[in-house]
Amino acid sequence: MHSFMQDAPQLILQIYILARRPPQTHSENDYIITVLVQSISSLTSLMSLAWSLTSYQRTLRYAMPDKPQMSVGGSATTFLWHTFQVASRVLALALFASAHKREVFIALGGHWGLMVIWILLQRTNFCGTPDGKRNNCGEFFYNIVVGWVFTFVMINVKATATRVKYSIYYLLMAAENTTMIVLWFLLPESATHWYHLPALIGTFVCFILGLVFMFLYYRHYHPDGKMPNKNQSPKLF
Repeated sequence: MHSFMQDAPQLILQIYILARRPPQTHSENDYIITVLVQSISSLTSLMSLAWSLTSYQRTLRYAMPDKPQMSVGGSATTFLWHTFQVASRVLALALFASAHKREVFIALGGHWGLMVIWILLQRTNFCGTPDGKRNNCGEFFYNIVVGWVFTFVMINVKATATRVKYSIYYLLMAAENTTMIVLWFLLPESATHWYHLPALIGTFVCFILGLVFMFLYYRHYHPDGKMPNKNQSPKLF
């Protein structure tokens, strides 16, 4: 939650600043060094977000001794899955914000509200008491915070099958990311930037690679698919 309440918005801001950087006004070396440092900072923030998600999934399993633990391959695949998915999302948001400052808040607010409703309908019990009773007030605010996390990435907030939930979520994300990056790409002033076409391609490629690594994880590395029950074949989700 700390990562996505603080680090994710900062990452969008970092990419936004890079996108809004004016043409070279100082010496070429100073300009290149500044852009390089900002790019490295953005990449580091992205990797930090991806690792926080990977660590979260690993820690959940450590907290349940009866569950099989994630392997090194599973952790690596999960890390790449989240790296590319978050990269696609923040790139679309940052570039869209560079051209549509007010509209990006409308897009984020709409997605946030929709995710909060979705999480509320799942009837989570994260803030419940040891005897299983729900703390409705605490749970409501928890759902609001997790709804913001869902504006970037989906985490499983309830121990249920994720196939349908992931399908719905990533279809929505694909539609939103495509709309934002295409609206930015079609603006005449965007065509003047050297990254005009690479940013468009990169957004789609990162999203597809994220899905590929997600499928690889669930097909080959998901711990529940390695249960010693030989009569049960591994499931995708």
